[in-house]
Amino acid sequence: MVQPHSKGLLAVSSLDELYSVLSSFGDDVLFRGQVTHRVNKNGGVSMPTSFARHGCVPPRMLKWFHYADSVIRALQGPEGPAPSEALSQAILQHYGWRSFYVDATSSAAVAAWFASHRYSSSPRLDVCEDCFEEGVLLAINGARYDLSGEATGHLYVISKKQLSLCGTGCVDLCKDVSSEQRLRFFAQHACILGPLQDELPSQTVIAHIEAPVSALRGFATAAGYDSTSNLFPSPEEDPVLKLLLATPWLMVKSNGGGLRMFTQGLLLPQYQPIYTKHLPSCVGLYSGTWVDEERTAGDKFLQTALFIRVPEDHAYGTPLGTFRFPHVTALLRARSCVVIEFDGLFRYAEFSESSTYDKGVVLTASGDRVCVATLNVDHPGMQARGHGVNLGWHYTMSADGHWVRKAASEDCPCNAPHRHVQHLCAIERLEGQLADGSAIPPGALSVRLTDG
Repeated sequence: MVQPHSKGLLAVSSLDELYSVLSSFGDDVLFRGQVTHRVNKNGGVSMPTSFARHGCVPPRMLKWFHYADSVIRALQGPEGPAPSEALSQAILQHYGWRSFYVDATSSAAVAAWFASHRYSSSPRLDVCEDCFEEGVLLAINGARYDLSGEATGHLYVISKKQLSLCGTGCVDLCKDVSSEQRLRFFAQHACILGPLQDELPSQTVIAHIEAPVSALRGFATAAGYDSTSNLFPSPEEDPVLKLLLATPWLMVKSNGGGLRMFTQGLLLPQYQPIYTKHLPSCVGLYSGTWVDEERTAGDKFLQTALFIRVPEDHAYGTPLGTFRFPHVTALLRARSCVVIEFDGLFRYAEFSESSTYDKGVVLTASGDRVCVATLNVDHPGMQARGHGVNLGWHYTMSADGHWVRKAASEDCPCNAPHRHVQHLCAIERLEGQLADGSAIPPGALSVRLTDG
């Protein structure tokens, strides 16, 4: 028999009772499953966002946001609308990073699976070869779900009406996202609730069902959820996961004359033990090389440019759009060509099959006009094999450093203006550093600026 308790708790003791309780709720509800039950300081159910639980790491957050948006654009085409905040945060939430949302599901069976399985992760080292057959170590965040060792699990019923009354947004990703492929949040019948400053209002949880793990597992299995792969499709099935896994790798250490170790640019939990012995050329393994150091006498365009080396995170973020760059303008009037070079490889998801990456932003001034273009590198495997400058966009610079977009016949003809707008992030960051007193020695051809 179902035992009702205070604060909406319903204790069931069998699979039949679990079916009976769940059948009493209508369609105006969502579900969430947890292995452990948490309460807040007021005694209500505590469901904090992942940002509230783990905190914010701004450089990593900006990088995750970039690749989440980039993946969406790659799937819908560069001329599609800008990705919504909710969809970007859904990718962050479901593929391994943090968001301002709490995830839920429209499927009680999915919630029952999560209520009966515990997450764990452990590092894994794969010995592979890059595209030139040079040995490397890849550090991977291996993840898994195992049947919970607890006696009971917890399934929560969330009222859509109460969400509305509390002003909490609810996005049903299965209805609001269009794709014929098996994305992770489709497999999980996922919804995201928020954005939230801290946690989900506890009054939106109208029932807390405590049930034996065996009953929860049986309920999930009957609906077809009997393994991790049912809820976490492989990269071959899920193009979002495949594109996120295509981000460049970063060297974490070198064993002298031995193998170099790399970790993912985005450290995603990987649920399938995928192993690739011979990596394709589109897998970039970055160990800190600089185009600045590769300039030669024959490189006429960049030979006399001022290179300003900056952290990789200068590439990420959303431009403020002020277009006021008095310090950068003054620098350009004195130096004519300035290259902002990132300490890392930057890529858009639509180029995941290529070995070419963005490495910085090239500013070339002539009179009151400046061209803003991409510095790119060809970086198959661990080797940087050449660099160049793409076509850019042109702006006019006023005497007080205000820039105005001025279309020109020499402009890049691509149909992806967001890539050119993204350059403004690096320019804004450089402007801020120069305004704060970061010095550029007269006559210098290379300087390094840090966030510190």
